[in-house]
Parts: sequence; structure tokens; C-alpha cells
Amino acid sequence: MRPFGHAAYVAALTYALVAEAGRSSVAGLVLLGLGAGAAFLSLAHARDVLRGERPRFELPSADAFAARLGATLPAWSNSDVRVEVVALALAVTGAPGLPWGVLVGAALARLWRWFIAPRG
Repeated sequence: MRPFGHAAYVAALTYALVAEAGRSSVAGLVLLGLGAGAAFLSLAHARDVLRGERPRFELPSADAFAARLGATLPAWSNSDVRVEVVALALAVTGAPGLPWGVLVGAALARLWRWFIAPRG
């Protein structure tokens, strides 16, 4: 369910960002491309999960990443929905660019995990 939610939310935020007046058409195209890519990666992950295949575009573990850096995350941040909580908190500000950036960052993390995965 989470990948579908990410795809729907990033698509809606992309529309809100591109529809804003005062943005150049080149910037609108860049935002549209990044938003479409983020939605595609979320839907590709959902497709893998629904087919029962090994998920190629699963979000990496924040705890494992912090451990590799030699740091620990605070206890209050232990949750399976970290990305959603951060996006929701930033959505309260009213600016669509902040939660959109979090979701695009999550999509790039999905892509990075696929990029560094061993073949086989």
C-alpha cells in the first residue's frame, strides 16, 4: 500500500508544483520529469511486491545506513513510516515543494539500492 500512496502523493504534489504561476517552462519540465520518475519507481516497487518477486526498488533501511556511518538514530524515530511522517510534517507548512522533495529523495534512495545491488 505504501508504494501506491507514495506514487499518488508525489503525482499530486508534482501537479501542484508544475501548475504554480511564475515558474519557467524548463523548470516545470524538470519538476515533471523528477515527479514522474519518482512515481514510476514507487509503482515498479509495488509491481514487484504484487507479483511476489524480489523487490528491486525497496527503500533502504535508515537504521542500517546510520550504522554504516557509525551513528544511531534517536529512539523516537523508530517507525516503519518515517518517510510518510516527515512528508506529513512538512506538508503542514503549506509549501508543496518540501514534502515533494522528501518523496523524490525516497525515490532516489530506491534507485540507489537497485543500482548497488549485486547481480544475480
